[in-house]
This record gives sequence, structure tokens and C-alpha cells, in this order.
Amino acid sequence: MKTLYAHIVKISSGGILSPENEFEIKEIEIIGENKDNLAINDHSFTTIRKEYCKYSICLDKASICLTTNDSCWGNRISYTLYSFSKKKPQTIKREIEAKIKEKFGFFLNGVDLSIIK
Repeated sequence: MKTLYAHIVKISSGGILSPENEFEIKEIEIIGENKDNLAINDHSFTTIRKEYCKYSICLDKASICLTTNDSCWGNRISYTLYSFSKKKPQTIKREIEAKIKEKFGFFLNGVDLSIIK
């Protein structure tokens, strides 16, 4: 039986879908494989591409989603990574922080309102 690690983080404040926070690294069984993809035994039999593809779930490529004031998700951070090796929680935290800074860095560094007089 071949397995891989699923790294999952969900942080939410508000929203009606999945309001609980979650951090989990778990082993998941690979139930099918061909030259391009892996299929895993999770709730939806997720397919993971072995090679990088911009718009697909890929092996060793983290998916980080940030939403704000969404009617369903509220304010939410989600992180998913499938890999054959475990990633340290501190590394995951740094990746999420970098994504937040990339998307919202203007606000994290302070907003310059000096133009308003």
C-alpha cells in the first residue's frame, strides 16, 4: 500500500461553511495511479497530478486560498498540500504568512493616507 501526506489548514472567522479551525497532517492511501496522476482514498477520490500544472491539484504544490468577507466562507485561510514527505508546521506557517503578505501586504505595512488633507 502506497501512501502520501495530506497537509491541511483551515482558519475561519465567520461564514456558514466549515466555521471550525483545523490543522492536520495525515497519511492517505493511494488507490490508483497512472503515468500522469494519483488517485487517493479521501471523501471525493481526489486526483493529484504528478507533474506541475497551473490549474490542477499537483504533488508538492501547496494550494493557499485567502478569502475576505465572503458570504459563505467569511474570512478564511485554507492550505492544502499533498506530498510524499511531511512538511514541518513552521514551514507551512511561513508559506501562509508569505501569501498573506503578497495579497494584503499593502495593508499589513500600513496604509498611507497622507493624500487626504
